[in-house]
Amino acid sequence: YVRLIIQPDQYFERGEDTFKEDSIAFADSTIFKVFTIPFIAGDKSTAMREPFTMVISESMANKYFGTWDAIGENMKALDGSNYTVTGVFKDLPQNTHLRFNAMISTATIQEQIGEAQFNNRSAIAFWQMATYAYILMAENTTPDMVLSKFPDFYDKYMKELGDQINASFNLRITPLAEVHFQKDELQYDMPRGNMNYVYIMGIIGVLLIVIASINYTNLTTARATSRSKEIGIRKVGGADKKKLRSQFLGESMAMAIVSGLMAALLALLILPLFNNLTSKSFDGTILLQPAVLLFILGISLLTGFLSGIYPSTYLASFNPVSVSYTHLRAHETNPCISYAVFCL
Repeated sequence: YVRLIIQPDQYFERGEDTFKEDSIAFADSTIFKVFTIPFIAGDKSTAMREPFTMVISESMANKYFGTWDAIGENMKALDGSNYTVTGVFKDLPQNTHLRFNAMISTATIQEQIGEAQFNNRSAIAFWQMATYAYILMAENTTPDMVLSKFPDFYDKYMKELGDQINASFNLRITPLAEVHFQKDELQYDMPRGNMNYVYIMGIIGVLLIVIASINYTNLTTARATSRSKEIGIRKVGGADKKKLRSQFLGESMAMAIVSGLMAALLALLILPLFNNLTSKSFDGTILLQPAVLLFILGISLLTGFLSGIYPSTYLASFNPVSVSYTHLRAHETNPCISYAVFCL
């Protein structure tokens, strides 16, 4: 497990300059066993064991020391405390749950307030909790298994202290993956997410795919007469309905795959402009992850299959005897119909 104490604004001096930092946290040295934080300098196993040691982000190291290699440098706080930099980690992504530029060892708090006060087990001190605790559960362990054992733990270790100040304690556990969208106050995540927006955007995406599929079906059916001669010749040559359906269905799915890949490419190209306009920081590299690419491919195949079923069946059902007459009549058809259907 690891405990985190999020700090308010901290001020550090560098030469004659004073800098305000609002992303500082006290943390146990075990944080590197619970979370994957990539180091570029220092040793994770020893970086935060001693008092007045801290690890900083790459951008913070460049800000104060002009280089990412800041091991052994000192950070002087405005209150007179001096911290030794024992590690430098890569800047955390914008969409991470934990957002900090530096961490100070919790052993520092014990050194500052004294061991007796740090380990104070009086009722009032024990109940003043200002930490976030993250627990890495063993495999095949669920939160319900832990919660079921808490009443006995409370009665054994906490009830006597709670009774002294007429207080009780209710343990709750939130899986980290659910913190961003949870609705209660048990959270440390800013800004909060709203799952309703995810559902709305998902519904809009499905509707857009349905509309595109309907447009493709209408457009292909409306332009069927332009391929009637091809179909007639192939049927006279011995092609059966099954082969024709497979061909037209394959064309539909191939077009859908190309469209899906082009849409992903356009999203990557437009994303920087979108981020500038909305002051967001969406990372386009997520589209290049294998799981996302497989999802795009799967949606494209499904869309191409569903939107191509009717056109392929309709085209394959042409009678070769009447195809020639239909082909001649096609020249009388207004070509604007196809484009009108497409626009709709």
